[in-house]
Amino acid sequence: MEYAPGEGGVIKAYYNTAAHTGMFSKTIRVKTNSVKNKDITLILKGKVFAELEVKNNTIFFYDLVPGKTKVFNIEVKNQMGKPLEIKNVKMIFPYNASNFFSLKVKPVKGSNGKEFIRFELKPLTNVYQFSNSSLTVKVKTNSKQVPVLTFYLRLKIKKPVTINPTALFLYTNTGGKTAPGIIELDTELDKELKIVSVQCKNCPLKFKVIDISPKSKQILVEPDYTKGKKGKIFAGIIKLVVDVGGKKEFSVPVRGRLY
Repeated sequence: MEYAPGEGGVIKAYYNTAAHTGMFSKTIRVKTNSVKNKDITLILKGKVFAELEVKNNTIFFYDLVPGKTKVFNIEVKNQMGKPLEIKNVKMIFPYNASNFFSLKVKPVKGSNGKEFIRFELKPLTNVYQFSNSSLTVKVKTNSKQVPVLTFYLRLKIKKPVTINPTALFLYTNTGGKTAPGIIELDTELDKELKIVSVQCKNCPLKFKVIDISPKSKQILVEPDYTKGKKGKIFAGIIKLVVDVGGKKEFSVPVRGRLY
């Protein structure tokens, strides 16, 4: 565009509001043939109105327990002029997350009049591969401007019982006898861990439970020469029954030799 001396005009600038909500600032550079001001910098500032604005889209579920529901509320600013509705909820990543988690999402109002989106997440059994990972959730709303909200659920799942090692090998010769082994058991739950029983059929072994703390135990596994002769090679399964808010049975394979 050209202007004669003394003339004026309008420079039109546009901002795509589909890609952003809230405050924005953009710099526009205008090049001219002026001797004094060849480059003119214009700053475009404003605020994009959004029908729905969430305080954050990352939710931290850091104390999940399998079989128990954890609730988390995300504050939402509803400027639609009508009540917020949740039409659909879908866990899109990992693709099979719905097989391991139950998720309910609904709008709620607080006592102070503020609006929230409530997430009710319950891990099912065998979900430990998702610990220290995240779920991506798409929430479909009744807003024409913001039809879909994306949330990221950061996870940490408490293990009822951790056993170490998962397999025991007793082949060390100490002073002419088979050296004992130790099985360690711990819980991340806020409950006491109890050892109900320890047994291994046809194994020349004896067991002693060592109480380290209410949430940590050790099982001393020693050779029992009354159940086997020297030189015998044995193998079996140690069956552990523990109680941590409910009885659970675990198996630890064992192999060894009586020296």
